[in-house]
Amino acid sequence: MFLNDFAKDTQVELIVKLDNQEIKLNTEIINRIDKISDKFGYGIVCKPIIIKDKLINLNGFPIDLNIYHTDKRTYSFKVSVTALDIKRKLLLIYSKDDSEAEEYRGAFRIPCTYKTILQFGPHTKAIDSFTHDLSYSGASFLLNAEDADIEIGKVVSSSIFDREGHIYKIDGRVVRIVEDFNPGIFLIGVKFKGEGLRSFVSRLQIQEARLKKL
Repeated sequence: MFLNDFAKDTQVELIVKLDNQEIKLNTEIINRIDKISDKFGYGIVCKPIIIKDKLINLNGFPIDLNIYHTDKRTYSFKVSVTALDIKRKLLLIYSKDDSEAEEYRGAFRIPCTYKTILQFGPHTKAIDSFTHDLSYSGASFLLNAEDADIEIGKVVSSSIFDREGHIYKIDGRVVRIVEDFNPGIFLIGVKFKGEGLRSFVSRLQIQEARLKKL
């Protein structure tokens, strides 16, 4: 499939490569663009990336792009160019490559923001955090870089609070650490032990599917 084969409201994950680190950002398609040239290929119009009321211009950054489709597959693209339409607040993304699908059953991620308390090892202080995304096997969390001594492989205990007042407690290990666009903010990836969030994530997936039908 080419980039403009995907429908409006399809979720898009941008993987921005910055100083040997990867920063993951989420947006969604609001329109499609026909092929412009062999150099730029096909395009999509997406919601802009806005951080602290600032439009983020990604032009010039090496970017990979993942699209998580309703057919339970992920489609990956190398981005040819991105452009920011500041006046209309639109993010334009182009890719000349065709993409073959890869199965991602059980590996999808749902962007979401839930209050979380993290603890890195026994007898350490509890740290306030928020989820960035969730899957059956792991999650990404946002937290202040000064709050904890974090390193790859470190054990972390998490308590995730949903909007109905339930608390989901699950342990895991840190597998990824990247610096957010906001100075002093880290995004950490955690792989869980077991599948303790499967029922919660399944419910979120159903809710997300219902919202898209509205």
